[in-house]
Amino acid sequence: MPRKVDKAEALARLEAERASSAEPCLMCAVRSGQIAAGPELFCQGGARAFLTRYPIRWGHVLVVPDVHVERFCDLSTALWSQCNTLALRAARVLERSFEPARVYVASLGAAEPLLPTCPHLHLHVVPVAHSSERPSQVLTWENGVFEASNAEWNALQALLLRADDGAT
Repeated sequence: MPRKVDKAEALARLEAERASSAEPCLMCAVRSGQIAAGPELFCQGGARAFLTRYPIRWGHVLVVPDVHVERFCDLSTALWSQCNTLALRAARVLERSFEPARVYVASLGAAEPLLPTCPHLHLHVVPVAHSSERPSQVLTWENGVFEASNAEWNALQALLLRADDGAT
């Protein structure tokens, strides 16, 4: 079973990974393989969906454009549509796999490269167990993040891929 890592420890790990990368952008470092990503779920049309290695909830998916883009004004409608299509696909897979009370989809990113986020636009797709939970309670590292063994990651990836009907 995955275990929780507190925020301070998770931030220290992420900072060490970021420091080891020549890439100034965290998401670009993940995309280029300089920082390990979680298992990939889908890749389509210039964007990819993968399990984040620092999930706030088990099953947390990131959707990231392949090109570095920081502002919505710099993002093409086609690429934004592709990212949202992958987010919808991930949300459906999470609903089929976990039957959560809901799935939050949020576009997050900071103007500055402050951990645990970065300026690169990206989407979080997060299963929520209780309908009473609000975004501010869910979309935070305050309660720590999960870590898992390779076997647990592989099992989660397989579970989610089995639930994928490929529909977009």
